[in-house]
Amino acid sequence: MLVFYDHEHSGTDKQMKAFLHLCLFISTLALVLPVSAAECTGAAVSTPVTPQIEFLRAYRHDFSSPVRLALDGSGSVYIADPQKGEVLVRAPDGRVLQHRRNLGRPGAIAVDDANNIYLADLDSGLIRVFDAGWQFSHQFAGAVMQQPGDITVDATRSRIYVSDSEAHLVRVYSLAGEPLFEFGTRGDGDGQFQYPSGVFFDSVNDELLVSDQLGYRLQVFDPDGVFKYCIGGSSANPGGFFQGGRLLAAPQGLWVDASGRIYVADSFEGQVKVIDRNGLLLTTVGTFGEAGGELRIPSDVVVDNGGRLFVASANNARVEMFGIDGFSDPELYIPALLS
Repeated sequence: MLVFYDHEHSGTDKQMKAFLHLCLFISTLALVLPVSAAECTGAAVSTPVTPQIEFLRAYRHDFSSPVRLALDGSGSVYIADPQKGEVLVRAPDGRVLQHRRNLGRPGAIAVDDANNIYLADLDSGLIRVFDAGWQFSHQFAGAVMQQPGDITVDATRSRIYVSDSEAHLVRVYSLAGEPLFEFGTRGDGDGQFQYPSGVFFDSVNDELLVSDQLGYRLQVFDPDGVFKYCIGGSSANPGGFFQGGRLLAAPQGLWVDASGRIYVADSFEGQVKVIDRNGLLLTTVGTFGEAGGELRIPSDVVVDNGGRLFVASANNARVEMFGIDGFSDPELYIPALLS
């Protein structure tokens, strides 16, 4: 079980209790020991415009602990809830399209261009593939994963990337589930990981971004797993989780929008950090709390086609929705379907 303590928040009992519940969906984590993390430098790119964020609404449904999100081509959001063993599919206008039950402990989830669904089970470590109608298609071959953290799709190369958190590496498969290669070892150097969590394939820049959760940084690779650069990380001084002043405290799910801005769910801070590739913090989304627009253990993010940011707030048992810049919100036009 993973136990964290933050001296800056030591007087807030509710926050401490909430963060300790992080073990609900990463219960097999090893004890975190202080590690030395290298200085991180992002890519030399121009800084994107800071996004304007507007809170829209909280989507509660009947969740227990929604931890991973996925998006299909139509803009429908897939919400994996391992405690309930369910995946909910929500249309852009708010309608529940599908509610799949009895799925074990579904965690990592992704949807490809053909609307095939890739779903990892946190207990078995297996990845099953379903078609758009949730008919079972096949299962990934090769070694059973120790802790599948997240899944992303490279449509150009027909590849699936999966972070295996406890193995401290990323596994790469064909769409048919055949193992292609893997990369990463445990450590704090370039291309090494300390519990990789979220993964996102940025098709615009042809890069794979990985949340190195206990390395307190993002690492960026080319499609073949060759290290390019990192974002965030610690200062040049050795340190562990208790070291202050980090850009990212416990990064999990992440997303890159059309403007190149990176949205990272920082589960300990109770925020979504919006950063650029140089490690500049553009803005934050949400604060720790239980009210609408507030977050407790944000674990994943997606940005839909209309510019809406969805955040899985695991310990609030809901999904929060925010509008980005000149977003469109089809739910405003069908109020009869709103809760």
